[in-house]
Amino acid sequence: MANPFVHVELNTTDVEKAKSFYSQLFDWELEDMSMGPSGT
Repeated sequence: MANPFVHVELNTTDVEKAKSFYSQLFDWELEDMSMGPSGT
């Protein structure tokens, strides 16, 4: 892919369900990352 996604933010009440859905839909590999001390 010439211009792959490298960052996506998604507001959801069910993180695991959303991760499962999008990883299957787009064949994405998802990685949780810390937002650091100022993240929520």
